[in-house]
Amino acid sequence: MEPGGAIYRFVTHDCGEPLTYGLVIDARESSAAQACAGLSALAQAANSHPDACAFGKIAVIAREGIFTFQVTGDNEALPVFCGNSTAAAILCIGGSETVVAVHGPAASPYRVSARIEEDRVRQDWSLPQGEIAERDWRGQPFVAIGALNEYAILRGNLPDGVSAETAQNELLGSAPTGKLAVVGENAGGRIVAFYNSNGRHGAVPQTGMASIALAARSVGWLDNCFPDKRLTYQTRSGPRTVQLPAIEAEGDGTVRFAMPAIAVTLSPMLEDLAA
Repeated sequence: MEPGGAIYRFVTHDCGEPLTYGLVIDARESSAAQACAGLSALAQAANSHPDACAFGKIAVIAREGIFTFQVTGDNEALPVFCGNSTAAAILCIGGSETVVAVHGPAASPYRVSARIEEDRVRQDWSLPQGEIAERDWRGQPFVAIGALNEYAILRGNLPDGVSAETAQNELLGSAPTGKLAVVGENAGGRIVAFYNSNGRHGAVPQTGMASIALAARSVGWLDNCFPDKRLTYQTRSGPRTVQLPAIEAEGDGTVRFAMPAIAVTLSPMLEDLAA
C-alpha cells in the first residue's frame, strides 16, 4: 500500500542555507492509519537533498494531527519529533494561526500552537518534561533525556580514537533514531556538535536545542555550560550562536517553549500518489 494525498517537497532554510529537507503528505481527510501506510515507498525521495543539514524527514497531515518520521538507511520510516518538518506541515495547513496535535515517538501527541508570517513558521510546544537521568560514560558525565526523541548530551570532547557512531551506540544502544549532542571545547571556547543516526548534523536541530534547555533546568553542570543561555554550534560556513529556548512550567505538569522561527519552502511533488 502506498500513502495517498497531495505530496510536497519541503526545505527549511536560514539566510539561504538549506537546513532540513523532506516531504509533507497532505492527507488531512484520511485517518492516520491510511495516511501513514507505505511510507517506505517515499524513502528515496525524502533522502534526495544531500546539501541539507538534515534530510529523510516525512511529515504526514491526517485527521488526528501531524505525524513526523525519519527515514532510516533501511528505508524504514520511524516516528520522531522534528521542529522543521512540523513547521513544513503547518505551512501546508495554512492560516495565520493554528493549534495542532503533533505525534512522534511519545505515547501521546504534543500540543503545538503556531503562527505563520509569510514563509516563516513560529511554534510554541507544550509537553511533559519527561525523565532526565545523569550518568557517566568513559569518565565523562552525560545526560539522557527522552522528551524530544532519545538524546544523550555529553560533556567534553569525544575521547581520542572514539567516533561519534561508537559513542552513540554505547550511549544509546541500537536506537535507530537516537541522537547525540557533544558539548565540547575548541580554541574558540565551548561548541556543541549534534549527531543523528546518519552522521553529523550540519547545523543545530530544534529538538536538540530544546532538549538541552529542558535538561539544563535540572542538571547543574549542564546549566553552567551555558551561563548566558546561548549555544554555539558548527556549520559549513563556520560557528554560529543561538539563544536556547526559554522553558516555562505550566500548571498541569507540562512545560512550554518556543521553537525558533524558521523559513519553509514547499513545492508540489505528486498530486495524488494513490490514484
